[in-house]
Amino acid sequence: MNIINLTRDYDEDFVHRVEEESGQNVSLCYQCGNCTAGCPYTFAYDIPVSQIMRLVQAGQKKTVLSSKSIWLCATCESCTTRCPNMIDVACVMDVLRHMARREGLTAVPQVKTFWDSFLDSVRAHGRVFD
Repeated sequence: MNIINLTRDYDEDFVHRVEEESGQNVSLCYQCGNCTAGCPYTFAYDIPVSQIMRLVQAGQKKTVLSSKSIWLCATCESCTTRCPNMIDVACVMDVLRHMARREGLTAVPQVKTFWDSFLDSVRAHGRVFD
């Protein structure tokens, strides 16, 4: 079990950056667990979505950005549609992926490689629309 020292490990700047980049107020999350209950990938996560949200609130940058969960999230938005406080949880997860990428943290290298290739393709060729 990991013990978190909220006084020593709290990164206020991290919390503000997540909120600014996602446009979401993470303090609205009261840990109802609907996001985790609705997530089709919870079985594969090292940290469930609701706990990721709590760790963000607690300013636990290293733990969050080092988690496999942010890389395994499919951004299916099941969490977002189930949130009673209308937090776009999928957007928060996406922002966390971007932040981890900028910090050079990769818990699932194969997913990061795929993600980087996809983004490079979009940059080079644009998006395809019907």
